[in-house]
Amino acid sequence: MLMHRTLKSESLHCDNNWPTFARMIIRALEITYAFFKGLCDNLAVIEKPIPDKENVFCLLTSLGPQYETFTTTILKPPRPSYSKLIS
Repeated sequence: MLMHRTLKSESLHCDNNWPTFARMIIRALEITYAFFKGLCDNLAVIEKPIPDKENVFCLLTSLGPQYETFTTTILKPPRPSYSKLIS
């Protein structure tokens, strides 16, 4: 019975922290996207824009190894356009 209470309280603890964890992941993705968009915008200003399909590849591969499954899935043909990916 004591073990059940401990597991239940640990489960509640994890559930209570999930929104914080999700916000942290979303914030990390927002920062990565903002940085990437800034690079793309700067390259466009000097008339060296990155082609749409390369934007998708570069953005997804910049996410890191923890997003490997997601990246691999999205990069399978047909690869989405950059505007579709960020929407």
